[in-house]
Amino acid sequence: MNSTTLRTAFARPATFLPRSAILPTVRFSSTATPVSKPYLVNLTASNSFPVYRDDKAAGSSKRTVIKKIEGDRKALITDVSAALKVPKENFRINPVTQHVEIKGHHTTEIKEFLATTFGNPKIPKATPTEVKA
Repeated sequence: MNSTTLRTAFARPATFLPRSAILPTVRFSSTATPVSKPYLVNLTASNSFPVYRDDKAAGSSKRTVIKKIEGDRKALITDVSAALKVPKENFRINPVTQHVEIKGHHTTEIKEFLATTFGNPKIPKATPTEVKA
């Protein structure tokens, strides 16, 4: 047999479609897709939310500070105010640092709200290779 006939016998047909073009695309995710918000609170280097308790003047002024906010800070204030039932008058955006400051100590409640909104950063995300019992 001639080598040219062998090449043409094993060549792909002109109308060859890759397998990915025929099969439907299905994606599986082990976590629910988070709700899209107009703001994002980035995590700290220790993989936690940047919510801090702050006392001023020997404890006469107590406040909670949320740092590392990207996006619409006013939308964050609206959502946190509704979730914690704290009046919006108790919230303030620092004009210099762009941090959100809240009168009173609300660190645990705000961290719980952020964990329900963005997911708990302390729980590792399941990968496709892991098998849950």
